[in-house]
Amino acid sequence: RILQIVEIDHTPVDMWVVDENGKILGKPNLTLLLCRYSRCVIGWFLSLESRAVDTIFDAIRHALMPKTYTVDRYPEIQSRWDCYGWMEKIVADNGAEFAGKDLETALYNLGIILEFAGAYEPNDKPHIERFFRTFNHGFIHHLKGTSLARVSDRKGEDLQEDACVTLPELERLIHIWIIDVYHHRPHAGLDGRTPAAVWAESAESFPPRLKVDADTLDVELSEVDSRSLGRGGVEINNNH
Repeated sequence: RILQIVEIDHTPVDMWVVDENGKILGKPNLTLLLCRYSRCVIGWFLSLESRAVDTIFDAIRHALMPKTYTVDRYPEIQSRWDCYGWMEKIVADNGAEFAGKDLETALYNLGIILEFAGAYEPNDKPHIERFFRTFNHGFIHHLKGTSLARVSDRKGEDLQEDACVTLPELERLIHIWIIDVYHHRPHAGLDGRTPAAVWAESAESFPPRLKVDADTLDVELSEVDSRSLGRGGVEINNNH
């Protein structure tokens, strides 16, 4: 059923992004959660920062909450993105950002099981690995400013000269591709059905649900730090 097992991982996006003045900022990282049963994307976060725990928290928060914002923010999108809700289990790799205490504590408080894939065992979370290949090779590599996956693919061209997409614009393009293209394309692993159709059918018997509100979620999905009590009290981030 949907949301029974969700795979999470990062991937570098094969795309140079620029600021408003056309200066190249670098290539972003995508942190994404994929429903194993339906193959639907239920949440993601795009960042130029490193793969830190805060990017994971942002992606999980996006996955848990309804996507009603897409109607007003991206009116050109034709379909609904109904994928959200509390998940039973998240399967992650053994990266330090996934194995940290902050993520373990947050998921424990939210009642979500955290399971780690076996080391060097890509088949423990194969669906998100395949999605990332489709995402980069079937979508990103067709956009202007792509870096392609390997230097040998570039055939001597300096593709940075073609970079013209800002991070907000790339976010818009990813929303369109996921919601209107990927979710509605027949999937071989689903016997030719679309991820959106499989999600909708399962959601009739197992409707997505929210266990906490947005404010509680912001508290749970936050980093925790410890400080010692000194003569001047407690200091954190230069605040007393």
